Parts: sequence; structure tokens; C-alpha cells
Amino acid sequence: MGEGRTLTFSVIIGRRCFWFPQFLMFNSYGKVQPQVMARKCRTWQPGDQSVGSLAPTVTQERKGRELKKVRTRPFALGRIDIVELGPSHAKDAKDAKQDGARIRSCTTPNGGQRGELRITFYFASFAPFARHIAFPTACFRLKNWLPALILLFAVSCATRPSVNDLALGPLVEPMARLETTPVPHGHDAADDPAIWVHPSVPGSSLILGTDKQGALNVYNLDGSVRQTVGEGTQPNNVDVLYGFQWGARLVDLAVATTRGARARGLKIWAIDPQAGQLTDVTAGEVIGLFGGGEPYGCCTYRSRRTGEAFVFVTAKNGQVEQYALHAAAEGKVGARKVRAFRVGSMIEAGVADDEQGVVYFGEESRGIWKFPAEPDAAPLGVLVARVGENGLRADVEGLALYCATEGRGYLIASSQGNNTFKVYERGGTNRFVLTIDPRAGAFGDVQDTDGIAVTSCPTSRDFPRGLFVAQDGDNSPARQNFKLFAWEDIAAAGLLVDTNWSPRPR
Repeated sequence: MGEGRTLTFSVIIGRRCFWFPQFLMFNSYGKVQPQVMARKCRTWQPGDQSVGSLAPTVTQERKGRELKKVRTRPFALGRIDIVELGPSHAKDAKDAKQDGARIRSCTTPNGGQRGELRITFYFASFAPFARHIAFPTACFRLKNWLPALILLFAVSCATRPSVNDLALGPLVEPMARLETTPVPHGHDAADDPAIWVHPSVPGSSLILGTDKQGALNVYNLDGSVRQTVGEGTQPNNVDVLYGFQWGARLVDLAVATTRGARARGLKIWAIDPQAGQLTDVTAGEVIGLFGGGEPYGCCTYRSRRTGEAFVFVTAKNGQVEQYALHAAAEGKVGARKVRAFRVGSMIEAGVADDEQGVVYFGEESRGIWKFPAEPDAAPLGVLVARVGENGLRADVEGLALYCATEGRGYLIASSQGNNTFKVYERGGTNRFVLTIDPRAGAFGDVQDTDGIAVTSCPTSRDFPRGLFVAQDGDNSPARQNFKLFAWEDIAAAGLLVDTNWSPRPR
């Protein structure tokens, strides 16, 4: 689609049908947009045979307000949301920005009486030249539809969204099947999950989740807490390394960056498959990183060339250090720095592809980088996904790899700026595939996500074809937690399902 092309939508309000060549949208910096108010609304999309009916199906609680939301299928360049407000629950631009890209609104006339529906039009952002233009809030009732139409038409002619910003691509909207117990600490505490797959009993697999104000929590696949380790270490990111050579046997390790006052560095736990328990095996209690500085994210990597095990750690200033793990005295695991380089501005998330010998890092404000993962390779990175393209919105947070046989699979990234997850091809140039935009269900929505994890392996009866885990940054009124999605619900949009891949070295 060429730059500057417009897309025509039709919106039916009552018995009136309006055509808009383009709309004023809510931009990524929280500026307000015009809206149309109506008592009964229907939406029509190109290709629909009839208007059909829409009914509120989702209830969201935010700051004491009741929001009932119905979302239509996505358009090529945008979407129309219908939002019903409870009595006297006005929302301002600040609240709309906090709700992310799915609920956009301005102050409601007369307090937003029950029964009034909002039609909200939005894209990801304005064109670059229009990003700093502030437009006044404009809310109209049905009887004032003509001024609303004129304003929307006039503004749409004055702003042309960037195609790179708006080409969101295919979209899938799964609902979480389960959730974990909330973390013990309030505010911003839960951060990063990892999935450990049991070698012989899939239902005994575990989910690890960091509480960056407390400890590392170990969850069963039903979301219940099984164990808590490293109390007070304040782990931020966690990853799993399979098949570490520990004396005469192979063990699986959980590795986490920790930021506690007395535990700043790297912590390592051995995972016992029989007991389903983690045991601290860190040499010297904690492994120092960045010359005693504070670490941020981490990910593990096993070289197919040498069989060596490594961990990458990141810092907020863009530094990356690579450490080789080794068996130490007294049954402990130590680490030796083998490489250091810089990625640019703030980075946290990382994920390594053992089979392809590469590692990905998320530069929060810019995009996703791919580097060679071998310690003797030159640190020459390629920016494979840019913020602003295909709806990727800063901050770029968690990264995860869905691995399948024959080198197939997907790279998944948390697009925190619009509460979605971007899916890219695992190989080649990491071509963009689609957007995961979870919708609220029995366990609520997912917002402000930091870390994510995914596996193609079968686990419990609830997740027989793979599991996707996402941190939920707004689980109000409860504390933050992690949401669990069945991969087949995501793959229903045409993604690969392959349960034959194994994470363990062969």
C-alpha cells in the first residue's frame, strides 16, 4: 500500500450511514480525538453482508469505573471500538492513555449516562508532522452528528497517517485460560516469566516468575504457587538452561538477574525434576556483573558448535555481557565473562536461538536487534524490527521464541506501548507475521506487559499444544500476575503448531 492512500469506513448510527475517507486518531502521546456519541450503534466493515448486532461481552474494572467493551474485527489500517460507560464515569486523556490502544476516549458529556455508546476511531499514531498538533476534544450526541462529521472529515484531510505506523497486519485475539496467583508485592513487582518443561511428565512442568521486589516464584501449571526461592534478591529477569553438564550428570538450571542490596548480580538454581523444586547452586552466593553494577535482563544460550553454556546479561545503559557457565567447587555453578558489547540505549529483554546461533535484544525505544551469539563472533547487530513498523510500540519489552522442528518457529515481542504482542518469523529476515491482541475473558485482559515466555511442547491438559505466558502489568484490583494462554488459541490465526520439538540438547 503506497504512502498517503486513504481507507474509507462506513459507520451506521441508528439509521444514518456516514462515510469517512479518514479519521482523526488518538496518537501515541495521549492527545485526545473527536468522537461520536450515540444511544444505539452498529458498525459495518468492507465485506460484511449485513450490519449485524453487537452486545457488550467484556467487563473491565479500572479505578472504580465499569467499562463494557465490544470490539469489531480489525481493519487493514485501524479498528473501531464501541465502549459503553456506567453512570457518571468520565474518562480523560490520561486514563485513556493508561488503558492502552484499545480504549480511547475524551471527557463524556453529562457524565456518560448508562446506555450511551461511544464509537471510538483510532490508529497507532499521527503522521510524523502531525504528532505535536493538539486538537480540542469534541464529543457529540446523535442529534449533533453533522458537526461531528464535518470535524472528522476536515481533520482527516489535514492529517495523513504513516503507512508504516498503521499497517498492523493480521490480528488474533485469544483469551487467557488460566492465571497465576498474584505476586506478594504491590505496585510494579511481577516482571518476567520462564517455562520449564519436564523431561518425562509434561503435566509436572513449571512456570517461573520474577517478583522484582521480592523473590523468584515457582508456579504449577494451574497457576498455584509451588515454591518461592531467593527471598530478598529482587530478581528481574529469569531464563531456563537445559542439560548443563554438572559433574557426571546433566541438570536443568534457572538463571536470573538479581538487584537486591546484598544480591546484585546473577543467581543460579538447579531444577530437580522428581521433586519439582529449585535449589540455589550459585558459586559465591551471587555472581557479580558489570563491575558490580546493576543488571537488568538475561537469557541463556547453548552453542551447537562447542556445547558450552552461556548467559547474556543486559544493563539499562545498553551494555551487554556474555558469560560462560561452568561447574565450580562444592557442587556450585560459576560464570566467566567472555565478551562485552553495547547495543545503544536501554535494553532489557533478550532471547537466544541455540539452533541458529543468534541472540535477540529489545532496545526499548528503537526495536529488536539480532546478533551472532558465539563468544568469538564480532558483535555486529542487525535491527530486524523497528518501533513504528507493523504497530510495534515502545517500550519493546519481553522477547520469546516459539521453536519448532526443522528450524521453524516465531520470534514474539511485547509491544508495551499498545498492549499487544508482535509475531515475526524465526528465521531469515524475521518477517512480520501478525499481532496478538489478547481480549478480556474470565481472567481479565493483559496490559502493560513486561516479560513473556512460550513453548511449543505439550504440558498440562489445559495446554496440550503449547503454552504462552505473559506478565500482566495491570491486574487490578489484585496485584500483578502472569496470564496463561493456550498456543492453539493463538495459532488459530494460521500459525504453526508443532509439538515435536524438544528444548533439550540431543
